[in-house]
Amino acid sequence: MAFHFDSAALGGLAEVATGWSLTGAELAAKVETRTAALAAQGIGTGSRVLLARRASIAFVTDLLAVWRLGGLAAPVTPSQTAPEHAELLARFAPNLVIGEEDEIRIDGRPAAPGDALVLFTSGTTGTPKGVVLTANALSARLAANNAHIPAEQRQSALCLLPASFGHGLIGGILTPLLGGGTVHLWPSPSLPELPRLPGVIAEREIGFLTSVPTFWHLVRRLDLPRPPPLVRVHIGSAPLDPGLADWVRAWAGTGEIWDMYGLTETANWAAGGRIGDGYTPWQGKAAVLSESGVADHGEGEVLVQTEAAMRGYLDDPAATEAAFHAGWIRTGDLGRVEHGRITLTGRIKTQVNRGGLKISPEAVERVALACPGVSAALAFGYPDPVAGEGLAIALTGPSEGLIDAARSWMRARLMAEHFPDRWFHLEALPLTDRGKPDREAARRLTLGL
Repeated sequence: MAFHFDSAALGGLAEVATGWSLTGAELAAKVETRTAALAAQGIGTGSRVLLARRASIAFVTDLLAVWRLGGLAAPVTPSQTAPEHAELLARFAPNLVIGEEDEIRIDGRPAAPGDALVLFTSGTTGTPKGVVLTANALSARLAANNAHIPAEQRQSALCLLPASFGHGLIGGILTPLLGGGTVHLWPSPSLPELPRLPGVIAEREIGFLTSVPTFWHLVRRLDLPRPPPLVRVHIGSAPLDPGLADWVRAWAGTGEIWDMYGLTETANWAAGGRIGDGYTPWQGKAAVLSESGVADHGEGEVLVQTEAAMRGYLDDPAATEAAFHAGWIRTGDLGRVEHGRITLTGRIKTQVNRGGLKISPEAVERVALACPGVSAALAFGYPDPVAGEGLAIALTGPSEGLIDAARSWMRARLMAEHFPDRWFHLEALPLTDRGKPDREAARRLTLGL
């Protein structure tokens, strides 16, 4: 089964950087023209196409054309290095590679029936995996998203994220676009470009915006003037501290600030809720895995069941098997589930094991972020010959006295067993290409490890 979308229901597309825009009808016509061109190159049912393009009208047109032909698409960042590109070619084995400037036809492998999309994980905890989403999974996620976001709240959306991962592609582009809304593409605006944000929101009458916490830290740091009120704001892909959420609510001028929770393995937003309400599954259900097994309430590793679940990891049956437990997806997140609501408390894969004591870096970061003057915080483990692992933390904010002030603040609010061993001040936290704080990069930058 190929991924189906209704050309007559397509919304419009616009590029903030170039000013180029298409109505829904113009986009549909462009997709049909591109479909014919790809078919002439031999692309059809089961073809694999690697899309190494930024989020643009051309990218969206290519993606929809591949799906129209029954192909499997894998969007990747165009800024990948040559070794990264070579690895992706070997792993994905595409029939066609579409870059920003060229197209290369290759004798790749056929895709499995029903596969529609491969998203490569960020790889912050290991080698990036290719998450395979079927047409049914993608359709289920988009249906759930549009069921939870009223049509009037997604008529004019601003996508600030890359199209190479689920939050940007599925949440920021496909959800509003395939639901009839107009999507304004402005992927990863640079720091010098960000002062344009209030004007872009005003001129384009943006109502819906989704991004990551790091983006909002930058907007707050720049002290940008408030735009006309937004209708709805989603924030996801990383933990959101309450202080930042309150600031976004005031800046955006709306109470519709939603904290979103999802995984690439669940095709983006598995759950969400207004700030302070916790996460409620948008499609499917949640449970926890503890020493006593699976339970629909209690504490442990959060599990989710959803029709939007991945089929598995690309050519990695062992990793696929490990990702599931009795039909549930293992999220790798620690939390509580009560009455169907999810409250996260940490991340298993980022836990620091200091002398047998498991420490959640996210919990330490939440305390640091409440310290006056701290703009951002990132905690991470490092090898220690005695304890096994030590705990380090990097902070951003005014440099003079920040570390000393944060030490005093956190010593009074954090148990001694969770107190960081090493402290660093950075001008900015290192980020992955998806805008997430990069613990591995921070470890290398500060400790040379």
